[in-house]
Amino acid sequence: SFSSVSDFLEKGTSLDLNTPVYIDSHLGSDLKGEELSKSIFEKGFKNLHLATAFHDIDLGTYPWIKTLVSKDPPFLNS
Repeated sequence: SFSSVSDFLEKGTSLDLNTPVYIDSHLGSDLKGEELSKSIFEKGFKNLHLATAFHDIDLGTYPWIKTLVSKDPPFLNS
């Protein structure tokens, strides 16, 4: 886990580019994961997922994001 996109870009370079990357939509200070994730995509990561409680985000606006995922822990979805 990384505390910021810049931290990921700096320290995540050893990760396989096929690694699933989950980024929160609300990063604080009015930063949006759906926008900042483009820089991760441009580094070659293509398996990007946006964690959000909002399901009305148009992924057509952010074609580098594969899916919207819930912020709920996976065991709540079983």
